[in-house]
Amino acid sequence: MDKLLENRLPEIAKKMSCEIDDIKYAIERISRLDTSPGLQIGQQYNHPVLADIIVESSDDLESYNVRLTDTGVPNLRINDYYLRMSKDTSTTEKAKKFLQENIRSAQWIMEAIEQRRNTLLKVAKSVVKYQKDFFGRGQLYLKPLPMSKVAADIGVHIATVSRAVAGKYLQCHWGILPLRKFFSGGTHDDAGTAYSWEAVRAKLQQIIDREDKTNPLNDDEICKELFKEGITHLARRTIAKYRKILNVPPAKLRRKY
Repeated sequence: MDKLLENRLPEIAKKMSCEIDDIKYAIERISRLDTSPGLQIGQQYNHPVLADIIVESSDDLESYNVRLTDTGVPNLRINDYYLRMSKDTSTTEKAKKFLQENIRSAQWIMEAIEQRRNTLLKVAKSVVKYQKDFFGRGQLYLKPLPMSKVAADIGVHIATVSRAVAGKYLQCHWGILPLRKFFSGGTHDDAGTAYSWEAVRAKLQQIIDREDKTNPLNDDEICKELFKEGITHLARRTIAKYRKILNVPPAKLRRKY
């Protein structure tokens, strides 16, 4: 089993006196086995992710329409009966005081919700403005974007931006993505083009996807491939860290026989 996990197929084939193709067929069969058969009789709920923001191309294809997804939710309002009752001279002072205090609390909640909606929409529009290349061309064009830049753009504190994007998702041509994805540091290539760390990881994945699987690239070779594309500031240990984040095994485990 250890040799199988280390992808040492020639050694296994030699020990079992069989062809590598037989080993590969056995691995393919094993991969279809259920390692957790109890889940077949258990209940497991996967809650769907719902987008909070929709980004769509406009008619001129050069700009984007940004909107919240809660437009179908009814607006909150205070019951007219209690509003009239709070102003009615026949209402007792005790009841009037009770109504007025609770009406003020309700108005405060409605104003807070509306302010929160407006802040989220402003943040989303600012993100689209700064990440326009991503929405038009994909993940390789995601740029570094600190929250402080968006906070300054819309005139709020950075903590307000952080709270606004927490747990929020954005839907666009590239799928439903966490809003926090658009905020990250990055690096520059030799031509001065900025890449976010997400974009660098996407480029790394692209290099691994197109490698010769019979002779996969090790981390040093991946570093050289990135160097050829102008990204010269990454150390080997950074490549190894990003590879692990992407759940990509090392070269010896990626080798195909």
